[in-house]
Amino acid sequence: MRRNPSLSLVVASAALFLTACGGSSPVTVPTTTASPHSTAPSATPSPTLPPTPTPTPVPDTDSVQLLQTGVGMWGVIVFPVAVVVNQARYHTALGVSVTFTTKTASGSTNPPLSSVLVNLAPGQTMALAADCTRGCPGTVSATATVQVSSYAPAAASAFAIVPVAGTLATDVGGTPGVGDVTGTLTDPLFTAAMPIAASAVCFGPDQGILGGGMVTTLWGSAAADPNISVSVVYPRTPASCRLYAAPLTDFS
Repeated sequence: MRRNPSLSLVVASAALFLTACGGSSPVTVPTTTASPHSTAPSATPSPTLPPTPTPTPVPDTDSVQLLQTGVGMWGVIVFPVAVVVNQARYHTALGVSVTFTTKTASGSTNPPLSSVLVNLAPGQTMALAADCTRGCPGTVSATATVQVSSYAPAAASAFAIVPVAGTLATDVGGTPGVGDVTGTLTDPLFTAAMPIAASAVCFGPDQGILGGGMVTTLWGSAAADPNISVSVVYPRTPASCRLYAAPLTDFS
């Protein structure tokens, strides 16, 4: 018997439909998404060091104080003198000088004149004088002002000559007169051939300045000649005298 092809197609289509409707539900498989690259564990950060602090300058008193002023006189010889001290504890005062203005009995003033320039170590006391023999006629008193060029940190080898008592030997006159004040200046860092200014001041019973003088010289070695002699003038016999010295700022 010959089959009807149309019927066979209908039967096949129905079978396929029944199979699709009666089959089991599809299983869903979970999926994971891979990272495009792996991340390495982070390294432990280095500790941050604090910045190095800037050294704070040590507070200091950069000042040279005028302690005393006076005039040494005998005849036409006139030596105004001033005693000063470097008040700084850590700084050397460089280029210290004193400018003097002398006055006559009538109150008039003579032209000003200045001392040599010296360097003063921290705490050092020094007497500065000037020879005003030719420029100070009729002088009876003097005023003084202090000048300082600059200050610098004091090195460990700061050179500070210690003031000492001097012995007065009268050369001329006596009361008043001219004499030499001699003494031994000492310093723990004594330097051979050091260019210095050496000064002497003589005092009355009330410790007021009666006279003074100053010289510039090369200080010899301690073993050879540590002694210093400075000529002074005074209007009457002093009760005591004192020697001072300091390195010259400029020795020429």
